[in-house]
Amino acid sequence: MTDIFLEAVNRSIAAGWLVLAVTALRLVMKRGPRRMMLLLWGMVALRLMFPVTVSSSFSLIPDARPITEGFFGSFYEAASLFGGDGAQEKESPDGFQGSGTPGNGAQGKEALGGGQGSGYQEKSDQGGIQGSGTQTGATAGTGTRGNGLPGSPLSALQKGRLTVIALTVVWLSGVGLMSFYALLSYLSLRRRVGTAVLVRDNIFRSGRVESPFVMGVIKPRIYIPLQMEKKNLQMVILHERTHIRRGDHLWKLLGFGLLSLYWFHPLMWLAYVLLCRDIELACDERVVKGFDRERRADYSQAMLDCSVRRRGIRACPLAFGEAGIKVRVKSVLNYRKPGFWALIGTLAACGAAAVCFLTNPVNPALRDTLVWAQELKAEEIAAADLVIFPRLPDKQYKRLSENDIARMVSLINESRGSYIAEHEELNGGSLFFYLTMTDGSTHEVGKIGNTYLVIDGDYFEGDRRLSAWDDAFPEGDEPLPEGYFQRPLTLEDVTELAQKGEALGWEDFEEFRYEDISSALFAYRYEIDETFDLLVEGGDVREARGEPLHIILRAKAAPGWAVSDSVDIRTEDAAAFIRKHQDSQAPTEAVIWEEADLDRDGEAELIRVRELAKGESYVLEVLKQDGTLLWSEEAGTPHTGWNTLLLYQERGEDYLIRYQPNLSQGYGSYTCEMFSLAGGEETPENSWTADFELAADEMKMTGKMRAFAERATQFLKEGKVLLSTQDGNLAVGPWEAEELSWLYPVRFYPEGWQAESAWADFAAGMSEDTEPLEFELASGAGGWGTSLTLHPDGTFQGVYESWEPGTEKYPNGTYHICRFSGRFEDITKAGDYAFSMRLAELNCETEADREWVSHGTRYIGAQAYGLAGGEEFIFYLPGAPLAELEEAFMDWSPDRFLWREGGIDRLFSYGIYNVEAGYGFFTNWFD
Repeated sequence: MTDIFLEAVNRSIAAGWLVLAVTALRLVMKRGPRRMMLLLWGMVALRLMFPVTVSSSFSLIPDARPITEGFFGSFYEAASLFGGDGAQEKESPDGFQGSGTPGNGAQGKEALGGGQGSGYQEKSDQGGIQGSGTQTGATAGTGTRGNGLPGSPLSALQKGRLTVIALTVVWLSGVGLMSFYALLSYLSLRRRVGTAVLVRDNIFRSGRVESPFVMGVIKPRIYIPLQMEKKNLQMVILHERTHIRRGDHLWKLLGFGLLSLYWFHPLMWLAYVLLCRDIELACDERVVKGFDRERRADYSQAMLDCSVRRRGIRACPLAFGEAGIKVRVKSVLNYRKPGFWALIGTLAACGAAAVCFLTNPVNPALRDTLVWAQELKAEEIAAADLVIFPRLPDKQYKRLSENDIARMVSLINESRGSYIAEHEELNGGSLFFYLTMTDGSTHEVGKIGNTYLVIDGDYFEGDRRLSAWDDAFPEGDEPLPEGYFQRPLTLEDVTELAQKGEALGWEDFEEFRYEDISSALFAYRYEIDETFDLLVEGGDVREARGEPLHIILRAKAAPGWAVSDSVDIRTEDAAAFIRKHQDSQAPTEAVIWEEADLDRDGEAELIRVRELAKGESYVLEVLKQDGTLLWSEEAGTPHTGWNTLLLYQERGEDYLIRYQPNLSQGYGSYTCEMFSLAGGEETPENSWTADFELAADEMKMTGKMRAFAERATQFLKEGKVLLSTQDGNLAVGPWEAEELSWLYPVRFYPEGWQAESAWADFAAGMSEDTEPLEFELASGAGGWGTSLTLHPDGTFQGVYESWEPGTEKYPNGTYHICRFSGRFEDITKAGDYAFSMRLAELNCETEADREWVSHGTRYIGAQAYGLAGGEEFIFYLPGAPLAELEEAFMDWSPDRFLWREGGIDRLFSYGIYNVEAGYGFFTNWFD
C-alpha cells in the first residue's frame, strides 16, 4: 500500500503542473468555446489515472526525480551525518548476505581502476554476496546503531519507512473521509427527495429541495423545487437535460473521485472547483447557443432566481444555480458564437497543452536503467556491496549495512546525466555498488571519477552529484574478497552467448568462473548446474590460446540413468538443447551411438542401452541397421555386476574396451580388454592386466602396474564411456571419463593408504644391515642416466653414463662416463616424509673431459650428473603427498605422466631431490 501512496504522490506532482497550465489557459481562452476547457480537465484526469510513458521534447514538466522511500530516509541520514542526532552511526560489523545470481558485468575492467575484471559476480566465502541461494538480514553486534533490535535506535532506513507508513495511513484516512462524505451526502439527498412527485418523464418536484439538480448515474433524474415559478421552469428543465445529454453528471462524479484520491494536493481542490464551474459554463453555452438576446435574458433571470448560497463541495448533484452565478450570467448575456479562427486557436492551445504537459520530458539520456535507478527503493534490495579503487588493499571493499543501504539508495535516486553510446577510457578511481534484489536479480551502479555514472553497463555524463558519493562512502573496511569478480555461468548466459554464433571467443567468457582442465589444449570447464556444464577448448598450452576450437554445452553425467548429449552452441540450437534436457524423463532404453563399425562390414552399427531391472541391471547391445542383435553384455550396480564398456578408435578402426578395476580383501586385479566384433563375434585385439597385493607394511607401484595405468588412462581419456556400473554408480553415455570421478583417474591403492618405510629413521640412524637403495636419474628416453646406491649411513657410490652412436673413426660409439662416490651429512627430519641433507663429499674417479680410446670406443670423462653443482638435497619416503613436492623434482619421475593426468597423488618410491640444480633421483625406474 505504501507503493500506491508514493505512486499517487508522484502522479499528483506531475498533474499539478498541468493544473497550473489549465488554470492559466482559462484566462487566455475566455472567448473560446467553453467545451474545450473540459478537454483540458480531461487531460488532468488522464495524468492522474494512468502512468504516462510518452515522452516529448516539448514537454514542460520538470525532470524531477520521483519521491521514494529513500527520499524520506535521506533526511534522517543527513541528520546522522551532519550532527542531527550526534556522531555518525557506527557501522554494523555484519551486512546482508544473499543469493549470488549473476548480473550483466557491464562496466569493464577500466571501471575498477584496472586489472580487476568486470561485472558483478558471485562473491567468495570471505564475504559479500554468497551463491547459496539464501538470504539473511543484516545483523549487527550489540550496541551498534541501526541493528533493528528492540530498544536500539532506529536506522535512517527504518525511520524513512515508518514515515512513509504513517503518511500512507493519513492518506488512506483522508480517502476514507472523502468517500464517507460523498456517501453521506448522497444518502441525505436521497432521503430528502424520497417524497418527490413525478411530473413527467424523469422530472420530479419536491418541496424539500432549494434548487434544481440532476441525481443518478445510470438513470439520472431531474429534481425541481415545488415552489419554482412557472416562468423559470422551461429554462431549468432545458439546462438539466443538457447536463444529462453531455454526461456532466458522470464527469463531475469522476472529478470528485479523483479529488478523494488526491485530496492532499492543494491544486487538486482548485482543479475540482474550476472543473465544476467549467461544466456549468459549457452547459450554459450549449443551451443558449440558438437563443436571441431576449431569451438569454430570461435564462439569466432563471439562474438568478434559482441560485443558492452553498458552503462546501457537493459530490453528486449538478444544481442549476450551484456555482459562479455572476460569471455565468455575464457569459450568457455576452455570448457570441466563436469564430473559425477562435476555434482553431482554442484547438491549438489544447493541443499544445497536451504536448507540453501530458508527456514526460524527452531526455536522450533517459534509458530504462536511469529510470530504474531513480525509482529504486531500499526494501527492494536484499544485499549490497561497495567496491572502491584505488584504495589501500584493506580498504577496497565493504558489505553495506542497513544504514549504508539507505544512504546508497538516496544517492542512486539522485542519478542524472546524459546517456553516451561511447565513452573514453579513464584511469581515474571508481566507486561501484553491487546489488542483489529481493527477486534474485542483480544490478551494478557506480561512478568512474566524477565523469561517468554507470548503471548496468550504460554510461551517463553530466551528473554533478557524483562528488557526494565520495563524501558518503570514502572507503571500504576490508580487502576485496578473492574471486569477487568471477561468477558462475548460467543457462541464461549460455542462451545469450549462443546468439553470437561463430563470433564467440575467449573474451566472451572472461567474467565467468571456470576450472582449468588444460592438457595439450587450453581447456576450461564452466560449471552451470547439476545437469549442464560448458567446455571451451582451443590453442596450445605451450603457445598462444588462439581461437576456441570447441564451445560445447553438455548434459552432464551423474549417478543414475542419464544419456549424454552435447551441442556446439556456435552452430547448433542451444535453447532447444536446454529445453530437451530440462523436460526429458529418464528413459528405460536409448540408442547412444550410431557411427561405429565394429564388425568391419563397412556399415555402421547402432549401440543401445536397455534397463533390465530398474536401478540394478542393464545391457549394452550392438545392433545392425536392420535391428539384428550382433553382440551384448550386461552390467549391474551390485558389486558382482560391476562393468565398464568403452568405445575406442585406433588406426581408424573402432573397438570396444572392457575395463574392470577391482580392489578387494587385500588383493587388486585390474583387467583391460580391447576387442572388435569382426565377423560378428568378439575378436580380441589386446589385453592388459595388473594383479597385486595390498601389503600392510609398504606399497610399491610396480612397472607392470604403471604400464597398465598409463594404458588405461589413455583409453579412458581418448575413448567414450558407453556404460559403466563401477562402484555401484550408473552412467549411460557417451561420457568423458574425466566426468566420472569413481572411474577416473586410475588409482592402485586404497583411500587413506600410507606407506611404512624401513628408512623412516634415516635421520636418527639405522642398522648397518639395512638394504641400500638403488636410485636412478633418467629422462626416460634412454641413452644416458645416473645410477646411485645410497647406504644407511649416508654414503653413496654410483656412475653416470651417456652413449652416442658410432662413427667411422669410433665404430663402437662414444661413452661419457663418471664413476663417483661421496657422503651426505647433517641429515635432519623435514616433515612426515622428508629429510634434508647436505652433500659433504663427492669424489670422481675420472677426470672431467679426459679422453681415451679402447677397442674402437671413445671414452670421455664427465661429472657426476645430477649431483654436481648441488649442496642441499632432500630425501623423500614413499607415500609423500605429491602436492607438497616441487614440480621440478616430479618432472624426473617415471610416474610423471600419471601425476600430470591426476592418476596418482602420492609418491610410490624413494626419491632424492637436488634443490639447487633441480634434478630428481627415484628408486622405481626399473620396477
